[in-house]
Amino acid sequence: MVRPHVIGLLCLIGVTTAVVSPDNSCGGSKAYTCPGSLCCSQYNWCGVTDAHCGAGCQSKFGQCTVTSGKKITPDGSCGGSNAYTCTGGTFGNCCSRYGFCGNTDEHCLNGCNSQFGDCSSISVGGVPASLDGSCGGSKGTTCQGTSYGNCCSQWGYCGSSADHCGTGCQSSFGTCSGGSGATTSAAKPSASSGSGGGSKLSPDGSCAGTNGYICPPGEWLWGLPL
Repeated sequence: MVRPHVIGLLCLIGVTTAVVSPDNSCGGSKAYTCPGSLCCSQYNWCGVTDAHCGAGCQSKFGQCTVTSGKKITPDGSCGGSNAYTCTGGTFGNCCSRYGFCGNTDEHCLNGCNSQFGDCSSISVGGVPASLDGSCGGSKGTTCQGTSYGNCCSQWGYCGSSADHCGTGCQSSFGTCSGGSGATTSAAKPSASSGSGGGSKLSPDGSCAGTNGYICPPGEWLWGLPL
């Protein structure tokens, strides 16, 4: 006869403890669970918008209903004693660690408070916005709403020039109209730098070296401004 405590031990074997997401991603190969009452979208990002909690929402990794009672910020502040949320407001969807809404890296990255906003940030339909000027590819990031320009070129770079918004523009990762304004990134890798196929915008903060990555406009190289 198997003793009760042995049965209990056997039941515990194979039980996997859910890991709360440290970076606002969810599901996927890491099987992270969204914190609090956030929903896990079909694109594996946590948030509280209809795009996260509606069609394709993954109930295994978070809630799939919009939490009622959330108060949209009237003044751009978030969290704190008022518990205002940025999502759905006009100041930007991310709640920074200092309690202010916005759409910049300062709001949406380090210390972003996912309980009072959407840290996948400037997202369109639950698709994460580009943080480095690249788009599409394995990350599936969109240019729309970013400071790099709304169009994703056929080479996977954000911008607003005719090269970005014209032939080959990827409409799945941004808009493909209005290609006449200024742009902050090249439509394709430069042929004048690096070996082989030219340089590529860094996807992970590293630069130069064997990969030949270059830093996005306005970013820093080893603590020194570009």
